[in-house]
Amino acid sequence: MKKIVSSLTLASILVSGLYAQQVGGNCDFRKDNQNCPMNQKDGKKMSKHQNGILGMFYELNLTAEQKTKIDEIIKESRKNQEFPCDAFTKDSFDKDKFTKIMKDKREKTQELHADVIDKAYKILDTKQKEQLRTLLDLRKEKMKQRFED
Repeated sequence: MKKIVSSLTLASILVSGLYAQQVGGNCDFRKDNQNCPMNQKDGKKMSKHQNGILGMFYELNLTAEQKTKIDEIIKESRKNQEFPCDAFTKDSFDKDKFTKIMKDKREKTQELHADVIDKAYKILDTKQKEQLRTLLDLRKEKMKQRFED
């Protein structure tokens, strides 16, 4: 019985290791946002802009130039972002740095997000701003219905 359990455990470890190598082995979560398994849903790559208010911008009839500008705004906002993994080096872990990053993360994330939305909103024309308001109203109604049910 112990041999069977040991064999199954070893097999599952090997299979999961091979799967991880194939799916995410070449993934740098900070540089390769599109190819990371965390950014995939149902085996399909997710757009980096699918959720939240910013995702609604991509539902508008944006010109190629507007899309490029918004992508640049997002890319620029991520340059100075700190990640919990920044507290690790090859041979050490900075507990104080990790704690500070995690404490500041929520506040900084909200500020960065608001800044990105503000800059992207300024790129929209009047008609697109009206369309965005309509999409926001529709989302609000869906949320109300969800809570009423």
